Formats: sequence, structure tokens, C-alpha cells
Amino acid sequence: MQGRIWLAAAAVVAAIGLVAVAPGADAGQLTAAAEPATTLPATTVPATTVPEIPDPRPPDTTPPVVGVTLSSALVSPNGDGRLDRLTVRVTVDEDATLSVTVRNPVGGGHAHLATDQPTSPGTVSLVWLGRLQRGDGTWATAGNGRMVIDVEAVDLATNTTTVTESVGVDTRAPTLRQGPVSPEPWTGQGALTQHFSTSDPSRPLTMWTRVLRDGRVLDQSPPHPRPASTHSISWHPDAWTRTLPIGLYEGEVVVRDAAGNTSRRSVPFRVHRVVTTQRISQVAGAGRRVAITIDDCYHQAAWSSMLSTLDRLDAGATFFCNGEYVRRFADVARRTVATDRVSIGSHTVGHVDLATVSFGEALHRMLGDEAAWWDVARATPAPYLRPPYGSYDNEVLAAAGRASFAYTVLWDVDPQDWDTNDPGTVISRVLSGAKGGSIILLHTKPQTAQALETIIRSLRARGLQPVGLPELLG
Repeated sequence: MQGRIWLAAAAVVAAIGLVAVAPGADAGQLTAAAEPATTLPATTVPATTVPEIPDPRPPDTTPPVVGVTLSSALVSPNGDGRLDRLTVRVTVDEDATLSVTVRNPVGGGHAHLATDQPTSPGTVSLVWLGRLQRGDGTWATAGNGRMVIDVEAVDLATNTTTVTESVGVDTRAPTLRQGPVSPEPWTGQGALTQHFSTSDPSRPLTMWTRVLRDGRVLDQSPPHPRPASTHSISWHPDAWTRTLPIGLYEGEVVVRDAAGNTSRRSVPFRVHRVVTTQRISQVAGAGRRVAITIDDCYHQAAWSSMLSTLDRLDAGATFFCNGEYVRRFADVARRTVATDRVSIGSHTVGHVDLATVSFGEALHRMLGDEAAWWDVARATPAPYLRPPYGSYDNEVLAAAGRASFAYTVLWDVDPQDWDTNDPGTVISRVLSGAKGGSIILLHTKPQTAQALETIIRSLRARGLQPVGLPELLG
């Protein structure tokens, strides 16, 4: 039995080219197989296939929910601080990439506010400053009109939602034409009406009126939305809850459209009313201020020269011109009104001694001078009157009050420059009498024009401040 097993094993060994050893044989008795070894082909083990487990979740085919809100229906990128920028708020309900573009639908450029921006669920705020990139790569402010806002959100499954909004661009101020103020002059009683016309496509229009003096706002009506067809606003202005003082003012109309663009136009108007005039020849409590007052204005070159001196030295003065010279030398009259720290008063028409004429004649000459200043320069000499020669009586004072002259202005320093051709004499006479609160009387004469600069510098050297009547009276 054992022999048969051995023979079988030997056969197998021989088949694979090994040496068989018989039982009991010595290793030295081994003999090589007669046939070379035969190489068996490699056995291929089949790969194990793992069965695919189906995903229990259905595929995501739902696009993200996107909401878009704009901070305003209009934007006005003109640098005035009102609606200069637009905030675009985009809300998504899942993780997504966001792209937002503002473009001009007629080919005027575009601005990318976001490009494939990863976004978590919630709200993203993006700001557009009103500029678009043109085809050549340069940037410019968007033109007036409708701009399109394209919003695209793509979720993780590449589902896409697009939303389109639009915004209006308006950088043009409303058209505004200012008409007159009525009544003119205004007495401070009843309503003041400002007339105008306006138009603008961005409505509603908010309108109000203001009263200004020397560039300062004294009062304004409440701003209200009004139809574009509105042509007037009536109201009762006052300054610090009291009636406006006599003098010159500006009536201004302000119109603002829905985009925040604003137009302003103003016209002058006078406040005149009956008063009791006050005579003054010097002002107590004026400190170191002294008033320079200059009469007549009959010498055009001297008048013009004195204006130049005052302007160059930044000194104040008040001119009392006769109405006929205001009309004759209209350019110099307008220059007088336009010069800083220079004011005007009335010297009537004709330089007549008012104490020798009737109340009606005196009033007529005062009103004639007021009319000359208004016609030529849209200005008023009220509330200051200087009667020619300083002559007055009770009827003259009554006429002054009727003509809105709150002050009948005399003087306490008179160098009698009409009586000398020597500038040095004029200078010495002024300096000998001037003191704080003084009112100095001068005339538009060549010798006085020559003396004026030295007078001003010398007054200042003594610690006095040359001013006009408004500054003297505070």
C-alpha cells in the first residue's frame, strides 16, 4: 500500500520536474529527472465585484429660491450726497454661487457686483456706485435712464435661478423758472407769494420756499410734495418769530425730485413798512467802530475810485446817492451794491432842502430815490435816509417814516471837504474829530477820493475800525 502511494507521488513530482527519492534511499542517490520542467500557466483569480448600493435620496432638481430688493427705485450718482449709491440685497435659501451685474440695456456698459461668489443661505448686500465699464475698459457715470440688474444663483447641483430687476438713473435737477415775489415791496402783513414754474420726470416733487439775507437763511416754509403743475407758494416768513426788519431780501424757491436732485432759484424783494424814524448823529456803545458815510455821487470818477479804495483795504462805508446819479451812473451804482461791506442809503432825488417843501413833495423825492435803486440795481436804500444838507423838520421826519426809513442819519464829524481842494486838510479834519461811534461825513469829490486811503489807514492806526452803518448799528 505504501509503495503505491510513493509511486503516485513520484509520478507527480516527475511531472513537475522534481527529483523523487525512494523510501530508504540516500540523498546521494538522487537523480535528475530526464525531462525538463514544464511551466504551468498562472491561475487567474476572478475580481470580487461589490454590489452598488442605491442612494435613497432623489436627485436635486429644485433651483434656489432668490429674492432681490433695491434700496431705492432711483439712483442719482452726481455727487450731491443724495441717492448717490444703490444697495442691491439678494437673499438665497441654500448654498449657491452668486453673480450680479448692472448693465445699460442700450449698450452703455456694465458693472459686475458679484461673479460666482460663494454664498450661504441668507442675504448678501452689494453696492453699486452708479458707474459702468465701457467697451474700451474705461469707467464712466451711468447715463440717465433705466438700468437692468441681472441676478443669477447656481446651487451645488447646478440648478440655476435668474432674476431681473431695474433701477432708474436720474442726475438732472428739475427745471425751475423763478417768477416775481408779490406783493413787492412786502410790508410784513399778510402772505408773501413766490411765483415759479417747474418740471421733472422723477416725481413726486418736494417744494419749499426760503427767505435769505446776505446769504443767510432767515426762515423757510415746510417742505411738501406738490404736483409739478404748482406755480406759487404763499406763506408768512419771519425771523426768529418776529417780523422781518426793513431792508433787502432774497425769496428762494427750492424743488427736489424723487431722485434727490435739487434746483434753487431766487429773486430779490424789499421789506418796507411805515415806521417812526430815529435821528442819529453818533452811536453810543459802538466800541471802536466809526462809520464812513459818503454823499451825493455826482462825480463818477471819484465815486468809482472810492469804491476801489474801500474794496482794496476791506473797509466799510455807506453811500448816500441822489437818485438822478444812481440812474446816470448805473454801472457804478450796481458795483456799489456788489462791493463787500459797502451799503447804501437815500439822499432823495434832486438834493432839495426838504424842510422847504411839503410833506407830499418830500415823500415823493424819497420814494423816487428808492425807485431809482430798485430799477437800476434791485436794491433798496431803506432803512437809511440822509436829508440833503442835514435839513429836516417834523414833516420831513414823518415822510421818512412813511417811506420806510427807520434812521434819519446825520453826522458828528464834518471835514467840510466841499470847501477845500487839499486832501491833507480833509485828512486832518477827519482825524481831529473821529472817535468810537462817530459818523463821518464825506462827499464824492476828487480830493476826498485821494484822501480816503490815508483816512482809513490812519483811523486803524488809532485803533478805530472804519465800517458802514449796518456794522456801526450792530
